[in-house]
Amino acid sequence: MTLANSLAVVATVTFTVCLGYVVYMRFFHPLAKYPGPFIASLTNLWKAYTMFQGQMEYVIKDLHDRHGAIVRIGPNDLVISHPDAVKQIYLSGSAFQKVVMPRGRLINRLNFTMASRRFDQMSSELRTKVSTPSAVVKYLTAFLKFLFFKWNHT
Repeated sequence: MTLANSLAVVATVTFTVCLGYVVYMRFFHPLAKYPGPFIASLTNLWKAYTMFQGQMEYVIKDLHDRHGAIVRIGPNDLVISHPDAVKQIYLSGSAFQKVVMPRGRLINRLNFTMASRRFDQMSSELRTKVSTPSAVVKYLTAFLKFLFFKWNHT
C-alpha cells in the first residue's frame, strides 16, 4: 500500500465518520426534532462565538421569534421561553437536568448582559430569600416575565 493509498483511506474514513456524525445529530439525536441553527446542532462553537460577541440574548430572542418556544442552541442544549415550563423543569423530582451556573464575573456578564442594574439589585435581594423549590419556581417565573417584558419593549 502506497502513501497515496493510505492517505485516501484515511480521508475516506474521516469523511464517513464526519458525515455519520452530522446525519446522527440532525436526524436521529433525541433533540433533533427541535429547531435551531444548523451549526448549533453539531457543536457548541456557535454558542461560544455568540456569547463572545455579547449578542446571545438578542440571538436567542430572534430564534424564539422564528422557531417558537423551544429552540436548540447546542448539541445537547435547549432554550425554553415559556414561563409555565419553569415549573415542570425546576420542581424537585423533575426528570430535567439542572444546570448550576458558576458565580464568576465573566460568566455572569456573558450570560446576563441584558439584566438592568435595578433587576440586579432585586435579584440580589431575592437570592437571599430563596430557600425552597417553590420559591425557586416563583423567582424564575418572575425573572422570565421580566426578560419577556424587556424583549417586547426594546
